[in-house]
Amino acid sequence: MESVLLKVLGAEVSDLVQLEAITAHILTLRPEQGEVKIALSSLDVQNHTLAFLRLLKHLHKDDEDFDNLVSSLLLNGQDSHLRLDVSTLSSVIKSFVENAISKKTEARAMRGVERVCRLLQGGMPRTITPIHPLFLELCISSYNYHIAFTFIEQDYPVTDFRVEREPSASVSLDNFHSYCYSAASICLTLERFPLALDYLSCILVSKSHHRQYNFGGYTIRAAKLFIIASLLRYGTFETELTNEWLSQTSMSHEQNNLRLYVRLAEVFANKPLDVLKGYLEKHKAE
Repeated sequence: MESVLLKVLGAEVSDLVQLEAITAHILTLRPEQGEVKIALSSLDVQNHTLAFLRLLKHLHKDDEDFDNLVSSLLLNGQDSHLRLDVSTLSSVIKSFVENAISKKTEARAMRGVERVCRLLQGGMPRTITPIHPLFLELCISSYNYHIAFTFIEQDYPVTDFRVEREPSASVSLDNFHSYCYSAASICLTLERFPLALDYLSCILVSKSHHRQYNFGGYTIRAAKLFIIASLLRYGTFETELTNEWLSQTSMSHEQNNLRLYVRLAEVFANKPLDVLKGYLEKHKAE
């Protein structure tokens, strides 16, 4: 560890290729927590951002200094350094967000996470980064729907994210679905029904382009929310749309659960209010 730090401290801050090569070794180490904290204290977060980030990967998220160190990195780190290792950055921010939600400190965490989202977008608003789903988690947990909506509104239609230096940083299908589902949920809360339906369609359509992906998880949740959003927006739902969904759902309990929502659409459209209330009460747990 000491030899790596000496090289970091002696390297040119603007020489990204050299810094990438030097600090890559940090990710392969298994240092003690005390050693990590000593190393972090010897670095300046602005001048040694990449090394600082990769050292943070080794610091336990329950360490008393973890949140403050990550916050300092997100707010003060060099843009060019943060862009070099989006995979490690995402991992560190994920732990940071989990801490913020559990400690109810989301408002304090949002500023840094929002900055990184903007930074990684690089002036391309419709580009979703791996940090976006985490930012929406913070917004939903703290009920900051209007702040989240500034991203949601400008980001549609969405595309996934690529980093030339690190192809593995591409947004996974699960992360893409997580972002779209959270965005749709926020839009429903704000009664922006058309945009909610658009984001849910992103999940249902993207699934059709990934045949290896089972119709479950976010896709089944999106299908159910799509029905609800359609009823709220139009007062009806074309139940024929569910035929394909049901045919691609391999698990019987998911099929039955989705059928409950299809039946809800039928009751909503054709039955008196007291029948609708009875149906909702009977299946409220589902």
